Amino acid sequence: MKILVISEVFYPEIFIINDLVLEWSKAGHSVEVLTRQPSYPVGKVFSGYKNAVYGFDNWHDVRIHRIMTLEGYNKSKILKFLNYIIFIQQGIRCIKNILISNKFDLIFVSQTGPLTVAIPALVVAKKYKLKVAIWTFDIWPDVVWTYGIPNNLFTRFIFNNIVRRIYGKCDMILVASEMFKDKINNILSLNRSITYAPNWLMDKDNYSESLIEFDSNKINFTFTGNISLFQNLHNVIIGFHKAKISNAALHIIGDGSKLSELKQYVVDNGVENVKFWGRVPSNEIHDILSKSDISVLSLIKGGMVENTEPLKLQSYLHAGKPIFCVGSGICKKIIEKNKLGIATDAEDIEQIADGFSSMIEFISIKERLETVKQNALTLINTRFHKETIIKHINNVCFSSFMTDIEQIIPLDYSNIDNTEDTAIIPDKKQYILSFDIEDWFHLLDDNVINFHDKWDKMEVRIYKNMELIFESLKKYSVDATFFIIGWTCDKHPDIVKTIAKRFEIGSHSMHHKLVYTMTPQEFKMDLLDSIHRIEDLIGKKVKHYRAPGLSIHNEQKWAFEIMAEAGIEMDSSLTNVKFASYGYYNGIPQEPFILEHNGIEIKEFPIVSKYPLLFSAGGYFRLLNYKFIKYMTKHSDYVMTYFHPRDFDAEQPMLKDISLMRKFKSYYGLSEAQKKLEKWMYDFRFINISMANEKIDWSKAPKIQV
Repeated sequence: MKILVISEVFYPEIFIINDLVLEWSKAGHSVEVLTRQPSYPVGKVFSGYKNAVYGFDNWHDVRIHRIMTLEGYNKSKILKFLNYIIFIQQGIRCIKNILISNKFDLIFVSQTGPLTVAIPALVVAKKYKLKVAIWTFDIWPDVVWTYGIPNNLFTRFIFNNIVRRIYGKCDMILVASEMFKDKINNILSLNRSITYAPNWLMDKDNYSESLIEFDSNKINFTFTGNISLFQNLHNVIIGFHKAKISNAALHIIGDGSKLSELKQYVVDNGVENVKFWGRVPSNEIHDILSKSDISVLSLIKGGMVENTEPLKLQSYLHAGKPIFCVGSGICKKIIEKNKLGIATDAEDIEQIADGFSSMIEFISIKERLETVKQNALTLINTRFHKETIIKHINNVCFSSFMTDIEQIIPLDYSNIDNTEDTAIIPDKKQYILSFDIEDWFHLLDDNVINFHDKWDKMEVRIYKNMELIFESLKKYSVDATFFIIGWTCDKHPDIVKTIAKRFEIGSHSMHHKLVYTMTPQEFKMDLLDSIHRIEDLIGKKVKHYRAPGLSIHNEQKWAFEIMAEAGIEMDSSLTNVKFASYGYYNGIPQEPFILEHNGIEIKEFPIVSKYPLLFSAGGYFRLLNYKFIKYMTKHSDYVMTYFHPRDFDAEQPMLKDISLMRKFKSYYGLSEAQKKLEKWMYDFRFINISMANEKIDWSKAPKIQV
């Protein structure tokens, strides 16, 4: 695709739009950017750039068109307003010149300041019949009132009309805070589809150590970022002074319009232990926060500000330190709901002072610090996960340009506040990821299965292969269900414990025997033995089961009674596809159902397909073309997957004395399997069985008597 990005700020200024443009360029899209000469936040054009009426340069194969800016706007509201007007006028002229030699598919507006930044795009888009998407970081008209413009009936009429006209003409609307959705729709008096696309963590791969050092004998509170009216640091300093904590220090890292005023207040009022460090390189912020005990997030009270999710929140989360929030709105909600620290009212000085003291008590409990660290990491890997958000933006902005097969299923971010949520999936879709944890030699052929006495002598490859699986799941923040062989609990208990820390676990038998080769009594002993091994090791009840080789036939109905007696609530052993030496159960639904037999009920999550092949299972998945797999997934309401650690191990030995067909199924496509799985996890969002169970209305599910 050819994309024209319009943004008042862009590289070398540090903003999230840089990341998005770079990712688009890497993905093969042709991207050009229209922006101002770089000057934020100092209000002066950066060294090495000429403040010309028009100029251009290139950055990572991205052509950047730059128009002039009036310097000093950071200290003058008049110059700030004039810059808005210049950007509209020069922007329209510049875009028209760009379009003479280029044809774009989409104009993408990044609105970090005035909403009027979208006007050049809308003027030109109407003439050239182009689609326009806008990504909003500051909500109008709320932000206008914070600059001192009177909020009365007349001004509300004027600015609400501007908002209606601009958003009304945009084809796609994205917002960086969930709180913006209702604001925009209330003004539009329409129920527009508005997409939540928050900030993500920037520059995490370019961190550097800072020369700044803190006194280790003190409790170090640290604020980082722009220092303006919006950050409410005046009340923070007053509250810190009032708290009178001799062993605490407040560090303020950054620069801005209120810095001099705050420094003067500290001197005039004799406020001790407040240190201003000035502006530091952005890649040193993580090191500074890591040296701190508590991060400080402060915002003034007011509609726009308290509804904004500031970019610094991601860097605070990545540091994993408790957060002291002086403010209300969405930031307070995120911090309190996810148990990341303490929040106080932005204007109540007594409460702020008490908050400083309470934070010192908060960090005195070691378990709380670990909870903060884990919950912060979960948020980074879910709600603020870069790859997921970019995928979501692509889905919204590019879907109308794709063919039916290429389109990505829409994602729903509405329920990502809970720290236990680790996957984002479409409503009414059940895409379930599962793994059968076996080593490379646990194959199910008659001439291979019976050498249990030799398993201890085989090369151990499960550790390396599990690392590959963990790496992929962490990269895309995906959850899964792991079915464990009891034998693995005995031989590799650390692997099972590691899985149990993050994922749910079910039984995959004790010795990996096919069910139809056992008597009911043998099956019962095997199942109970495996359950006891797992439960004793992880300290959690086992509720899930999957038979090796899906090896329950119509003749093994007795297995369900034994499962129920053993406490199994959810099974995933049935398939309607015939395998060599595998199980086959005819006539089952293409969706989860309630299995009934002799008075017992079990929730069944079958591994099914409309065709005589399973595109969602290890061997078939490695064999089939990914475009086919993607197409099949998109057109399926329910997909149950299963993989083994060996499915991603291209260096595993080849077992002797197995058939040519088994060799083909077991060893074909190993080298590309992990990349293919990651692509699948990128294009669709997967969950575990328990998460799917909660989404299903079982009162309406099919009931099948077997």
